[in-house]
Amino acid sequence: MKALKITLVSLLGLFLLLVIISFFLPSKVRVERSMVITAHPHQILSYIENFRKWDEWSAWHKKDTTAQYTYNEIEKGLGASYSWKSEHPEVGNGEMKIVEVLADTFIKMEMKFEGMRVSYSYFRLTEGEAGTKVTWVMESDGEGMPWYFVVPSKYFNLFMDGMVGKDFEEGLGSIQAIMSKMPHYHVGDYEAEIREFAGMTYLGIREKIAGELLTQKMSEHYTSIENELKKQNQEIVGVPFSINHFAKNNVYDITTAMGTKEKLPVSEPFVSKEIPAGKWMVVTYKGGYSGLGSLYQKGFEMLASQNLKPSSAPLEFYVISPGMEVDSNKWVTELIFPFIE
Repeated sequence: MKALKITLVSLLGLFLLLVIISFFLPSKVRVERSMVITAHPHQILSYIENFRKWDEWSAWHKKDTTAQYTYNEIEKGLGASYSWKSEHPEVGNGEMKIVEVLADTFIKMEMKFEGMRVSYSYFRLTEGEAGTKVTWVMESDGEGMPWYFVVPSKYFNLFMDGMVGKDFEEGLGSIQAIMSKMPHYHVGDYEAEIREFAGMTYLGIREKIAGELLTQKMSEHYTSIENELKKQNQEIVGVPFSINHFAKNNVYDITTAMGTKEKLPVSEPFVSKEIPAGKWMVVTYKGGYSGLGSLYQKGFEMLASQNLKPSSAPLEFYVISPGMEVDSNKWVTELIFPFIE
């Protein structure tokens, strides 16, 4: 009996010692890994923001190929979420949701593992000459954790970097392997990428405009389109863009447009139409608009060299425009060549 009491007292003393030590251990945990991936940020992000593609690269998906996954109705991007159920001890049950997105540069997710704290994970993408630096971070401060798990979680945090870090490294390596197998195209000095386009509707104004009036008239058209959308209580979807039907003798046949959620009842000078789903070759151009013109012919030549046929007029999406940034060197335009194989 005396030996049992000594054992119990020793165990109690050890427990109290561990509790006391835990007060000096950090409650927050952060795991971070980075890798330079030889691909455009948009190509990489397409595999991160679409949870249905995680089984192609995520280390957690590979740990248990029998896990059950349930996805919500949003395929990708802000609001997309999924939950999983697994008997594997390193996978378990949980759910993940995208809560913040900045185009081609940042995506943040909320993660809830059953019986554990709420964690946040984010990817930051920085484009450079050697490729895109992808930084994957997980952070947690104990939010939503049961009180009885606070002490053991602090000790668990000590091993978190080693356990989760290797999964991050494996996942980033798998994305790099996927990207390395993708075909690479170049239009002039710019790398082009192939995208699957889901289709969209838009409100626009089509007009033939003399070159010297192009900037002025397009600005006027965008103002008119914005006013019409406000009049119809409609939101703008995406960034402003143009459809470039034809150009000859410094006269441009162009539709100035903004995306909408649906087709709208309109009258002249407005048109409300749909851009069908299909495949796009996308060239991301940076700088003032004077250098865009030379890329058109090179883009069509690239399509021809790959036995691809244009399916409609090229488009320009103004990702970073003069209204957002004064420095023209920082303007970003996506030059789009829709095609069929």
